[in-house]
Amino acid sequence: MNEVYTERSRGNSNLQMKTLSHISAFIIAVLLVPGVTCASHNAQAQTTDSVEYQLKAALVYKLAAFTKWPKNSFEKKDDPIKLTILGNRKLYEAYSNIEDRKIGKRTLEVSFAETKDDIAFGHIIYVDANESESFFAKFEKQPEGVLVIGDSKSFAEVGGIIQISVKNNKPHLKVNMTASKRARVRIDAQVLEISEIYKEP
Repeated sequence: MNEVYTERSRGNSNLQMKTLSHISAFIIAVLLVPGVTCASHNAQAQTTDSVEYQLKAALVYKLAAFTKWPKNSFEKKDDPIKLTILGNRKLYEAYSNIEDRKIGKRTLEVSFAETKDDIAFGHIIYVDANESESFFAKFEKQPEGVLVIGDSKSFAEVGGIIQISVKNNKPHLKVNMTASKRARVRIDAQVLEISEIYKEP
């Protein structure tokens, strides 16, 4: 009996170590985005909001590299990945610190939309917390082929695909698997392993 318990403990310990290694690797990957490492080291010289926006910008940038879209989302292998920031100009401006926005052969193109009516649908939409309610009121049907990310509370529960937050300079992710499948957007297993998973009832 004790031997079985020990083996289970070892299994749980190995699983925890594996999960921690994925978390560490993902955080390191985010912090190594050009322009963000510098921000983290000089956090005392910046406002908390400034550092958080830069970390969120890097996080979304990295999530794009761990996402697969439907085949018809791009015409060419080097077509850009189009990201729209809805309602958060400071987050949009944080992308100016990212020197190289290459994701494989593609470049990340970032645009800003003041309101939901200004959205030009591309591949990723980041919805600011203040715009979350109006966004889902307008777009009741999940936009196909679009990764919808936001930082409002219960964002995943109301239909967003990835809900993100930053605490103590570390990212926390919550993924709505139902919304992901509905949009035909596949999140890499490495991201899912470090995320809280939500499935719609």
